[in-house]
Amino acid sequence: HGERKTQLSEIPSLTFWQSIQTNLFEFSYLVDFFENLGLVNGQIAVGGVSMGGMTTCGLLCQHPEITAAACIMGSPSMLKYRDRIQMHAGAAGFFVPEDYGQLLSWMDAYDLSSQPEKLGQRPLLFWHGTQDEKIPYGDVEAFVAENPEANLQFISREERHLVRGETMDQVTAFFVAELNKTNQ
Repeated sequence: HGERKTQLSEIPSLTFWQSIQTNLFEFSYLVDFFENLGLVNGQIAVGGVSMGGMTTCGLLCQHPEITAAACIMGSPSMLKYRDRIQMHAGAAGFFVPEDYGQLLSWMDAYDLSSQPEKLGQRPLLFWHGTQDEKIPYGDVEAFVAENPEANLQFISREERHLVRGETMDQVTAFFVAELNKTNQ
């Protein structure tokens, strides 16, 4: 997640949402695998960068067993992002199927911004660059402002769509602190 050296493809990625949906499918399998190894101990933390951050927010809508989460340069607003992609793809002359919305109708159940009550009081860290050119900073900023009672931490920096080592250190510290709280 940094500078790209190649030009944008004239064919928009048809696998972007499919990748997120696959992540959502795989989550329960991964939890089951680690539970069978005796490694879960009642604590499940999830986190992701960009597309993984969107996955993280989606998982919070359907998996109350998650105890802590971090969304790095992602968005809790999948539906807004879906609509934004459709608008930009159409404006750029890219092909967008007529049934685009129907093909992605599963997203309604995974959009955290439209059902913030599903978060409850589980801790969620957002980290987002104010200059992010890929995933709008404003969607995260609005979600945090609209949910003052939620257990949210929001770190913003004057950065683009780029993860630095310092950022990952902050995420690690967040998870250590939150998982130690639930471990006591």
